[in-house]
Formats: sequence, C-alpha cells, structure tokens
Amino acid sequence: MDVHDLNRLRWSKRFALAALLIRQQVAKALDGLGQMFLRQMHKLHVRGEEALETYRKQHQERTDALIALLQDVTRIVVAQEDGGDRLAQIVTLFRPDPTVILEQCEEHRAHAGNNYYPFLLPLYRSQRAVFFHFLESVTLKSTSQDRSVEDAMALLRKHQAAGHEKHP
Repeated sequence: MDVHDLNRLRWSKRFALAALLIRQQVAKALDGLGQMFLRQMHKLHVRGEEALETYRKQHQERTDALIALLQDVTRIVVAQEDGGDRLAQIVTLFRPDPTVILEQCEEHRAHAGNNYYPFLLPLYRSQRAVFFHFLESVTLKSTSQDRSVEDAMALLRKHQAAGHEKHP
C-alpha cells in the first residue's frame, strides 16, 4: 500500500499495519543478527581447525620421535631374550628425562583425533564481550522441541561473571 491508500484506512488499521511492518522488520533484523552470529562462530571453529593443523605440522618431528620410541620399547618387549636387562634397556630409552616424554605424550593426546577445541579458547576470548552482548540483546528461541541450545545459553549467562573474573 502507498501513503494515499493508508490514509484512507481507519487509524486503528493504519496502526495495526504499521505495527506489523515494524514487527516484520525487527524479525528480519534478528534473523540477520543470528546469521551473523552463526557465521562468526563457524569462522572461529575453522580457525581452530587450522590451528590444530598448524600444531600438527609444527610437532610432526616430535610425534615421529615418540612413535619411534614406542617402536623401540615394543621391540624390547617382544624380544625373546631372557634376563632382567629388558627393563634396564627400556629405562635407558627414556633418558635423560622421562617426564619430558610423558608431557609430550599428554600434549599429543590432548590434540589427538580432530580435537581442535583446546585452540578455541584464545579465539573465543577476543570475541567474548561481543558474544555476551549478543546474548543479552537477543532472546533465542528454539524452533523445535530441542531446548538444548536455550539451556546452554542460560548456563553461559549464569556463569558470565565467573568466567570474566577468571579471564580478565
């Protein structure tokens, strides 16, 4: 309708149509914000996956060394030699500092598979304020029976202050 057609309507219908138009525009804006939020989250996860791949490339030599160590230990264990020096041979392989090898193994296991989540924390930290501002400004409602996203958002809001104190 144009302005002339709107002016011919009763004031109550004009206000109702204006309210509907405003509601529709707000819904479009909120949908746009939601899409922007999802794109930003997707970008962070892509960057996390890239960080994992970079980590793997940078630590490939160390991973190869750990596998070689495992292979050497396995050869000693499988060997048919009798005697108590098998344990001594294994201990020798772990010198000079077995705790370093243990730490390397634990670090590797933290990123085993496609676990890029440990790399997300620094990426999220820079976006934290924006995300919480978004969650405060927009009420997300599930379009299905699954309320897990709503529950997760409520949990995030509940612990927002606690997280801010831990990570200034």
